[in-house]
Amino acid sequence: MARFGLALWVSLAAGCDLVQRSPLDSTPWDSAPGTTDSETTEQIFPGWPVVVINEFMAENRTGAADGTGAHPDWIELFNPSAEPVDLNGWTITDDHNDPGRHRLEQLSVPAWGRLLLWADGDPSLGPDHLGFSLALEGEQIGLYAPTGLPVDGLSYGQQAPDHAAARVLDGDAEWIITANPSPGVFNGGTGKGWGQAWPEPPEPCVLVSDLTEINYLEGDGVSLAPRCRGELGAAALLEPVTLPSGASWDGSSFTWPTGPASGGRIDLVFQVTTRGVTGELPSAETVTFWVADNPAAADNVAVEAASYTEEWGLPVMHVYTWSEIGSGYVAAELTFGGLAYPGMIKVRGASSSYYPKPGYTLEFPEAELDLPAWGVTRDHLVLVSPFDDNAYVRQKLVYDQWAAMAQFWGVERLTPRSFFTVLYFDGVYQGLFLALDRVDNEFVEQQGFHPDSSLYKAVSHDANFFLTDSGGNAKDTLHDGYEKKEGEPEDDTSDLDALVAFTGHADAEGLVHGAADHLDLQEFMDWFLLVHYCLGEDSAGKNAYLASAPDSSVFRYAPWDFNHAWGQDWRTYRESSSTRNYHTGYNRVFWAIQEVESANAELWERYRSMAQPGGPYDPDWLRAQLDGYYALIEPSAQRDWDRWGESYQTYSGWVSYRDSKDDWTDYQGEKAYLYQWLDERAAVFAELREEPP
Repeated sequence: MARFGLALWVSLAAGCDLVQRSPLDSTPWDSAPGTTDSETTEQIFPGWPVVVINEFMAENRTGAADGTGAHPDWIELFNPSAEPVDLNGWTITDDHNDPGRHRLEQLSVPAWGRLLLWADGDPSLGPDHLGFSLALEGEQIGLYAPTGLPVDGLSYGQQAPDHAAARVLDGDAEWIITANPSPGVFNGGTGKGWGQAWPEPPEPCVLVSDLTEINYLEGDGVSLAPRCRGELGAAALLEPVTLPSGASWDGSSFTWPTGPASGGRIDLVFQVTTRGVTGELPSAETVTFWVADNPAAADNVAVEAASYTEEWGLPVMHVYTWSEIGSGYVAAELTFGGLAYPGMIKVRGASSSYYPKPGYTLEFPEAELDLPAWGVTRDHLVLVSPFDDNAYVRQKLVYDQWAAMAQFWGVERLTPRSFFTVLYFDGVYQGLFLALDRVDNEFVEQQGFHPDSSLYKAVSHDANFFLTDSGGNAKDTLHDGYEKKEGEPEDDTSDLDALVAFTGHADAEGLVHGAADHLDLQEFMDWFLLVHYCLGEDSAGKNAYLASAPDSSVFRYAPWDFNHAWGQDWRTYRESSSTRNYHTGYNRVFWAIQEVESANAELWERYRSMAQPGGPYDPDWLRAQLDGYYALIEPSAQRDWDRWGESYQTYSGWVSYRDSKDDWTDYQGEKAYLYQWLDERAAVFAELREEPP
């Protein structure tokens, strides 16, 4: 096996010779410092206490919590002697090349006792919090005396979340991977005396198996035969750390006849060691697959919200209510990621509220919902129903394209975040949804803007930046078409009125050249390109948010509600890929940009820049987005269609028109239509990617 040749020159106690040794050498310590005789706890070198690294976890998601309630990585030290050991001045590291990385202060290990250290990279939280964290894919841990001499250390390989590497018995030479960590308490096992070497993991194992399907239903049989590919190969010894109830392992093959309560994400963790090699720190390799709840089974058991956290790779939200959900909030409890949150829920959307499968808004007035994918917590979350989009991805594609545009230009913008999720109501499958930011002041602050901004939602086409409404009549107020959603005083719309007064009275040249005092003109250019390219006909003025900070008169834009996009309108009627709508009647800022030659040239130059390879208007980029979505949601979208497809094709809002046109599609047909529409759209814009219009 390959060794990591890290040589340490160790200056021992007075009268001892100088010894050169690699701390990762697996041969017995013999006369090496910091260890004990294999039969006793007598120190080989007087004055140098023995403390061993006893157990560690490299990714703690749901296990031991520190004093703040967080779940950091951790390292347990053990003192195998009858006297406490003062660790003042000792150091601990995750890199043997930097033994002094973290200095321990105000800590000791009691006689025959243990000390738990939190590897969270934040020593400001206390003396037991370290200045580094542990890498899941493997690294090193070393403990050093105040003199700089190594006391104990190891090099570990791949680990598994919520699994620990532990000595079989406290201070034992043999290590195991365990799904039942024991931080701060006794390690079970047989015990073989205190270790004589710093262990290292086996050669890296690239785990492969004959598992060709990863998505199952309860009642399906699962079987696999894992092996290590590469240098380790047949020399690898694989043992499952734990087995699901009813599963079996014959030494080389795993079999499991799943039952009515088997649903969830299954992380089958294997401990990897090298056959015939002792004193080796095992690594952990994982095979992941999913078993979905099967309500069609006669013996179906309702899912457990705390443990049924994923379905076919997508996060699951469980909502429990005590009354019928309507347009007003009712009490509910949401369980997400295994944690329960008290809250409220209501049906959302003017159109969605009539759907057999409506969308919802969730509110969390007590503990905010933790969203690790976004790295934030949220007091509100929107669940967008794809009932009016049997391609399932149209809205997400718009929001992701808008975020990519901001990233392309390197600017801060209001970019709603989203992810796919599966929803269960009271233990009953509801289908696939898009979880989306609610545009409010918390969202605005998290996007880097002023938390006390005034926030306006454009609710009708009267929100057009003209002095006249969508029918051509003089507006009653300049803020016609808008609802104020955030900002104090609630009835003060003077900032928005000033914006519309400017855009409504200025001529095209005056609007373009005076825009900087009222709005971000380049942002409005990109807003136009967004709705122009995707044919978001309902979103050029309406279905938008405008935000104005108290210390600035410049309004910022956030996109919203794009079921009308990418080849269909909000009633699911088809829209031709060759259509070009310039929205000059829906949005006076758009009119002015296209009316002024220099601004129009800049507009299309922005498009050409973003249409270059890798940009958010590159046809290959758009197709790659779709590919990524469908790789993630394919089985879940088909499952949703199987549940809601008949309702979609009989819904009164569009059934007569779709019947007359005879253009019904199922999920797979709509998916193919969307790919084709994008290809046709790219052809329409092909010349614009090269030359000005």
